[in-house]
Amino acid sequence: MGLSNIKRITLVASLRRWPLSTVAGGRIHSVLTGRFHRHTHPSTFWDILFSKTTLNVIGLLATIIPFYHGATRYLEATYVTAERKVKSAALLLDFTVLLMEGICFYFLALFIQDFVMFYWILIATLVIDIFWILTTFFTVESKSATSLTINLFKCWGVPNLCYVVIGILILSIRVIDNKEFLLFSFLILRSAWDYKNSWGFYYLKKSV
Repeated sequence: MGLSNIKRITLVASLRRWPLSTVAGGRIHSVLTGRFHRHTHPSTFWDILFSKTTLNVIGLLATIIPFYHGATRYLEATYVTAERKVKSAALLLDFTVLLMEGICFYFLALFIQDFVMFYWILIATLVIDIFWILTTFFTVESKSATSLTINLFKCWGVPNLCYVVIGILILSIRVIDNKEFLLFSFLILRSAWDYKNSWGFYYLKKSV
């Protein structure tokens, strides 16, 4: 294995660990080890299971898993296997976006008990991700840049955009009942749609 390949693999390993996992991990760990339980004091198991906080925790995990999976596979395809030829500026952009998303996940965990703030931050996270996907048109060093960007947008951007629109509508229209359950349900659907679109890419059956 050449030195350049070792450097690329080391780079991707570092980006995998930080910032997505490091920035968000500590706060998420504190939530999952019972901090929200001590504040809400639910009286029964069913109160815990169906509380707004529990739905937010499940929704947060359902979002982080495909985000982390997608980021890991994208970094590997871009900087290790070279399935995507990118300009030198792409690394700085990718790092910045991962840092911003990691910070967003931290604040999602921070506001895990406030479902309104939680979902506004989640929407902001998805908007950042959509913006990043669109910038890949300018960072790919290939004649097929347009088709690659369209493919990324279909896999990740379309589910994100749909959730952003639906989420804003639900949060903005006052007459809608059970907003937390609707937002949670659509969030689970968004993650399922993400995996349906990206399954081949995540499990090395196709390139970006």
